[in-house]
Amino acid sequence: MALLHTHVVITRQGWIALGELLRVSRESQGWSQDDLISHINVLLESENLTETKFTKSTLSNIERGNVEPRISNLYLVAHLGYVKHPVTNEPMDIKDLIDYAAQNSFTSSARLASQREEAKRKTKTIQQGLEYAIC
Repeated sequence: MALLHTHVVITRQGWIALGELLRVSRESQGWSQDDLISHINVLLESENLTETKFTKSTLSNIERGNVEPRISNLYLVAHLGYVKHPVTNEPMDIKDLIDYAAQNSFTSSARLASQREEAKRKTKTIQQGLEYAIC
């Protein structure tokens, strides 16, 4: 699945790139995943959002690009201000994080063309099988 963002599709590649940026940013602070979870929990408590949970498993899956992160989780990460833009070195807000994922999403035109051809071939094979079955 991919998340639509202002007419841009965020692909798995985009989520992987964002996860890598989050991991590198965390490590550049000298933080373990447990350290970051502690910072997020302090933030949640200060906002009286104690029913909200952000687990190590969630963080690990986001950093590895295994999931499409919830916007609320990206907000928490952005609110801490530890993720810096790779070019400007400025803290990234929620919009910057989503834009980064979108900008790093790609599907090559050659791959799309190949997928279209494969779909056409499968459709033709199915149609031929149906015609044979009907005869």
